[in-house]
Amino acid sequence: MGELHYFLEIQVTKTGAGGFMLSQEKYVKDLFKKADMEHCKPCHTPLPSSVKFSTFGGSVFHNPKLYRSIMGSLQYLTITCPELTYCVGKVSQFMQTPLDKHWKLVKRVLKYVNDTSTFGLHLRKTSVQNIVAYSDSDWGGDLDDRKFNGGFCVFLDSNLISWSSKK
Repeated sequence: MGELHYFLEIQVTKTGAGGFMLSQEKYVKDLFKKADMEHCKPCHTPLPSSVKFSTFGGSVFHNPKLYRSIMGSLQYLTITCPELTYCVGKVSQFMQTPLDKHWKLVKRVLKYVNDTSTFGLHLRKTSVQNIVAYSDSDWGGDLDDRKFNGGFCVFLDSNLISWSSKK
């Protein structure tokens, strides 16, 4: 069958010393066409740290089907862009009744994706077997329901092997 280059919208590129880079650059281009944002300006952060999420206070977004479709695409993009997991999880909470302010946050995430579309997940061959894990949590930080938010990432040497962000 030959070497793997592209599978399930994920590009696989060999790097030096038996490593791989997984990316979704073509998938991102298709996502921007769907969102009608092919020529948007890039942004260096997915969301501002001062943003407060709420289901109240604003007008209902005119196209909730587009909102849900873009959110599903962003969720799939977290396979090779784990840094998006938290912000995509936060804005996906409003898929039932998205507001205009939620759509603006989604567009901000898309602008960040535009700036980082060539990034990916690097997997390197290694002989050392160290496992390192990091976690973070926020008890009662959600303005609407005061539920727990938490996340973690696990590395096998320099390879990210597991991550999650949950409410």
